[in-house]
Order: sequence, then C-alpha cells, then structure tokens
Amino acid sequence: MPNTIKIIDSSKSGFRVSIGPRTTDFFEKLTALNANEKDVLLKEAVEVLSNCTNPTAESGSQTGIAIGYVQSGKTMSFTALTALAADNGFRVVVYLTGIKVNLLDQTTKRLKKDLRTEADNSRLYKVYQNPTLKDGSNRVIPNALGLNHKPTILITILKHHKHINELAKLFQSTEMREALKGGVLIIDDEADQASLNTYARKNSKSEDWEDDEFSSTYSSVLNLRAALLNHTYIQYTATPQAPLLINLMDLLSPKFHVVLTPGEKYTGGRTFFVDNPDLIITIPDTEVYHHKYNKLSEPPQSLMDAMQIFLMGVAVFVNIEAKERLLSMMIHADRETDASRKFLGWADSLLVSWTKRLSLNDGDPSKTELLSEFEKNYSEVSHRLKNPPEFSQVISEVSQVIRDTNLKLVIANEKEITWGNCSALILVGADMLNRGFTIEGLMVSYMPRYTAGKPNADTIQQRCRFFGYKQNYIDGCRVYLK
Repeated sequence: MPNTIKIIDSSKSGFRVSIGPRTTDFFEKLTALNANEKDVLLKEAVEVLSNCTNPTAESGSQTGIAIGYVQSGKTMSFTALTALAADNGFRVVVYLTGIKVNLLDQTTKRLKKDLRTEADNSRLYKVYQNPTLKDGSNRVIPNALGLNHKPTILITILKHHKHINELAKLFQSTEMREALKGGVLIIDDEADQASLNTYARKNSKSEDWEDDEFSSTYSSVLNLRAALLNHTYIQYTATPQAPLLINLMDLLSPKFHVVLTPGEKYTGGRTFFVDNPDLIITIPDTEVYHHKYNKLSEPPQSLMDAMQIFLMGVAVFVNIEAKERLLSMMIHADRETDASRKFLGWADSLLVSWTKRLSLNDGDPSKTELLSEFEKNYSEVSHRLKNPPEFSQVISEVSQVIRDTNLKLVIANEKEITWGNCSALILVGADMLNRGFTIEGLMVSYMPRYTAGKPNADTIQQRCRFFGYKQNYIDGCRVYLK
C-alpha cells in the first residue's frame, strides 16, 4: 500500500528562547555579514531552536530539518544555532559531519574558529573529535560537564556506524549518565547522505514488514538517539528530497522544517545558469574522460583553455587588482583515483612547460605560439570585465602566478589542504571534492564527469562546489561541464 504524504504543522516545544552572551558574542564577530543578514540568521536559528525539546526536561525527542542552498552557509547557520543552544541550556551538541575525513576536519576547524574555542572562548566551549571509551572520554567529558563555569561540549564525529555506535556507548556509560542532565542537540550535516535507511526500497517490496533490514549507519543513528533521554535531531541539507519523502513513521522523518535564507551576495544556480549562462562552457564529447569509454592519452584542449583562463584570472583579480588573496581551480574528472592522478600529471606538466616557454626570448616560435594561445583565451577572460587590463600587463604576471601556484591531489589519506601559502591553488580529485566540502576562492571548475548510468539529481546538485559567495570575482568564474 503506497504511503500518503501530508504536511505536518510545526509544534513548538514550549520553552522560551533567549539571546544570551554566547550568541551575542558570536554575532558581534560576524563582520562578513551586514545587519540585515545577521537579523535573518538569528531569526532562523531561533526558529529552529524553539522547535527543539526543552533542554531542562528529563526526557523528550524531536526531529527537524533545516534546508539551505548548496554552499549558502549552512555551517554558519548551525554554528549560530550552537551558540544559541548553549545560551539556552543545551550542554552537549553532537555533529555528524559527513562520511569523509576532510569534512570532519573542515567542520571541526570551522567550529573552533567561528566560536573561538581555542582563544577567547576556551572556557565556554570544549571540542572533542571522535571521542571513545578507549581514549578515556567517559571520564574527561563528564569532568568537563561538572565544571562550575558550565562549558558546552561540542562533539564532532565521522558519519560512520563505528564512530556513531562508539558515541552511543559513551553516552550509555555510567559516568555520562550521572553527569549529563538535560537535552542534547544532534546536528546531522548533509543529512541526506548515509544517515537514512538505504534498505528502505528493498523493505517496501517485502511482504514481511517485521523483518525489515536496516543499513549500518541508519541503525547506529537510532542507537545514538536511543542512548539519550532528551535530545533533538536536526538534519541540515541542500538536497532534502530523501529526508522529506521517507515514511512518516520513520524515526528520522522530520516533524518540523525551517528553510534557510542565503546571504545577499550568494551566487547559486540562477546566477550561473539563468542570469549569466556565458559563465558555463560546454566540454566537447570527445574531450570528456571516462576510465572505460574514453581514456584520453593526452590533456584535452578544454583543460588547457581552462587552466590558462584560471592563471590569467588570478593575474587580474589577485596580482593586478588585488581584490582577492587566493583563488583556486577544481579539476573533477572521474571517480577513479588513477584518473585524478593522470589529470594532476597533465596539469603539472603544462605548468612546467608554460613556465619554460614564457621565459624564452621574444620572437622564439614556441613562445610566440604560446602567447597566441593565451591571448585568444584572454578574450574569454576580459569580455566581462568593465576596465580590463591590457593583455601585455596580464601575461607579464602569468609567470609569477604559475610560480605561486600549488597543485594538490585530493584523495583519501592525502595530507590536508593548506590554503594560505600561495595565491593560486589547483585541486584535483573526485569524491573528496564532492558534497559538503568548501573550496576557498573557487573561480574555475573543470568537470568533464561522464554519467554512464541514470543521473541522480541530488548528487549532481551537490557537485556544484562553484556555488557560494563569489560576487567579488564572479566575472572571472568559469564552469566547464559536459
């Protein structure tokens, strides 16, 4: 029998949300937002928290969802929610940060930075990453909960059943049960990924509903929630199709929702695909790499064009106009690691070759040919600029840009990205550069991703790392797509 979809009215928990010193401090430091944007951010955080369980109650359970645009500031939203929750009696906030280690590290660092947990607010917040019984967290965290100045405990964990189950065991320990009084806030970032029961479709076809199967991560989330007497589970996502359409009786089905408002300078799908379609460049089919169907043997022309446009864009916006400190390029070609390594090798070889050829004497045929290629691509860079610098000025800076360009392969077990020691950064990878990961200063995206099977709308949408806040250099942005 098919499920019926119906709208459920939000029901407030009944406790009054107050704006305290931690919230005030957080908003005072948000210099990137104007007054109206701060008001909207605070209003939406209050709306979310007002639907949560009363943190002073002995027991209670609530599930909600916060829906925002891709790269629109969802992390800032739940950081504001964290400060507000701390002011209103929540002593513990748990963050399910994603299925990749780089997302865990990114979220942990953002929380520490934005809440200043290692500086001014070191007494107000204590951050624990992937705590376990084995590392003694069942003693350390209860001790922190017993401090007179009442710090808020922030726990970031990888969205993996082993880590989530370990956290559930931690909350079930005698020490934690005795120390923890009141509500816990659970924030599930990228909630449509991994948390939901991936066996739901299979179960729906079964006649014996009592023998339903649960996927491991979904089961671990249920275990975590069962370990807490009073908690609220908030799902944050930009692609809410799955959370909103699961069975209404599912424990992860949201009972209230809040739609998050992007900042005034947000550049999303409308900016790129409707208002400025010339920012999108189509990659010819013959240049689309695929590890089975089209194994390219040499770098495609579109990749060379994209890299030259990126280097000249950095020359304009960083070196000449000094509008930005760092700009980056993303190369996302294929899910196979070997493909990423191949594209990294091509990019490296091109940079080395171009540096040598640009250093040749004027009139050298190889240099003349390369300058002609760059000049042709500069017409693509300059046509959107109001007062474009002369090509001669730009090309004179390109050699300096190349010397200050870092190449980084972003795959599992690679070292984390260092953002501050160069003016240009080229990142090459696939799944690690997917949903949830923020690429600082992303200006040029090269994504010849070949879809052999049925496309998944939310997965494709989450690959749009080029969405975000880029108005300062939007005229230099280019997105190469199949």
